[in-house]
Amino acid sequence: EYERKAKRTEEDRNDHRRKYPFSIKEAFTSAYKSCHFSLEKINAQEERFIYGNPYKLVQGNFVWENSIRDSKVIFQPQENGKFLVSYLLPQEQSNAQDLLNGKRIPTNVMKGGAGCDPYKFSTHAQSSDPSLGAGYIWWHYDESIDGQLPDDEQVTDNFIVEYINRPKSREIFNEDMLMMCVYYGIKINIEVNVEHTMNYFIDRGYEGYLLFGRFAKKEGRKLVIREKDKAGQYSTGDKVKDPMFAHFEWYVENKISHCKFPRLLEQIREVEYDDTRKYDAFMGAGYCLLGIKMINKKPSIKKDGYSSPLSVHQAAEF
Repeated sequence: EYERKAKRTEEDRNDHRRKYPFSIKEAFTSAYKSCHFSLEKINAQEERFIYGNPYKLVQGNFVWENSIRDSKVIFQPQENGKFLVSYLLPQEQSNAQDLLNGKRIPTNVMKGGAGCDPYKFSTHAQSSDPSLGAGYIWWHYDESIDGQLPDDEQVTDNFIVEYINRPKSREIFNEDMLMMCVYYGIKINIEVNVEHTMNYFIDRGYEGYLLFGRFAKKEGRKLVIREKDKAGQYSTGDKVKDPMFAHFEWYVENKISHCKFPRLLEQIREVEYDDTRKYDAFMGAGYCLLGIKMINKKPSIKKDGYSSPLSVHQAAEF
């Protein structure tokens, strides 16, 4: 162990890990495939899952109470449930919402946020490895939850919900995402190359749960804050991928030691910048991180139809 730590570069440490593995996991971890992030930190966290998940996760589904739509969302533990959850809200804090101009508006938006990577139901449906829909929730640090817990048991300041599934219909998937957001009272940042999830929220009367980007536009001498016309973000091009990868670099360096979801860890390690299509967990969690940043950052200034993109360095400053 001392010899490995004495290596100056991560490449040398990875080479040492491959030649002299400390565990079964290290013995079968590829050192040849390039990783965009700190492989040392990713592997260290993956080590914790060798003999199962050491964290207290609950598997189950979000459902409408008494099967009455638009009433109250509750969580039902179930062995084959579609959601993995590390933190459920106290009953009095769940379903937090208000009405603004007749629209439902979530009111826990400063506590956390969600991200969603939908999928095309007509694409790869018969494939042996079809694309999956992914959803994640990030919950900001809450001292009332984690203040008395040891560091390795802390729940917040990280992802608390994971959804990776391919239901039989797009309505089931979209309703799952909607109920998740209603329960936690948060907004969701959606990848809108595939628009059915965004449209579903709007058609169901939950447009207020969609995350719209903002910009500050100069109108004469005034600076007016406006919402963009369309919710979510597109996945094509470097404009989204650059800040997303920068966010994950920040996450790996600072928060990955509390990641409770092994499928996400695996995709962070394996993701390819030039082709992210098969990394549903990475993209879903990435949209979640981008959404959290959008809620907390100052709007970009838009003048004469131009909106300055968020730089990689700005994106990484959470």
